[in-house]
Amino acid sequence: MTKFEEEFNYLIELSGKVLIGQVDAEVFEKNRIAFFEKYETVQQQPLPVVPKFVGETVIGIDLDYLFSGYSNGINEKAKEWLEKHRGVKSLGYYICQLRFQGFTIEKLQLFKLIFPNSTAVLQKDGELNSFADTVYKRYLLNNAMTEQEIKSIDERYWQFAVPVEDNK
Repeated sequence: MTKFEEEFNYLIELSGKVLIGQVDAEVFEKNRIAFFEKYETVQQQPLPVVPKFVGETVIGIDLDYLFSGYSNGINEKAKEWLEKHRGVKSLGYYICQLRFQGFTIEKLQLFKLIFPNSTAVLQKDGELNSFADTVYKRYLLNNAMTEQEIKSIDERYWQFAVPVEDNK
């Protein structure tokens, strides 16, 4: 365990003791300030990138349960992803690290479907509709989908997929 991880774990332990009244909040605050002053000058590592469902889970987790070792309230799909990516860290430590140090939600590549010589738009519900030229481009972007979404409607549509720039 690195010095940073040791000090971070101590800070988490201390916060738990504040919650149950074993340590005064001032002691915790002094340690917290010292920790951040020490490590804020350290060069920032890029934030980990997580899928949206994992980010929502991490934000929604009640940390009191984690401090006491429970992980039952965690979405199963998110728990599997976290277990796979946590490395040698405990699940609780990894979740706290994401929560306190931050993370970035991965941006999925979106695609619009452009059918030759047509103003047809495949909508997210699987309907194929034709639109007037004036609203065609707007409907294309409003109905942009991920590769998985397109293929789940019908694999044959994938050949018409064109990446949307900047996910707009």
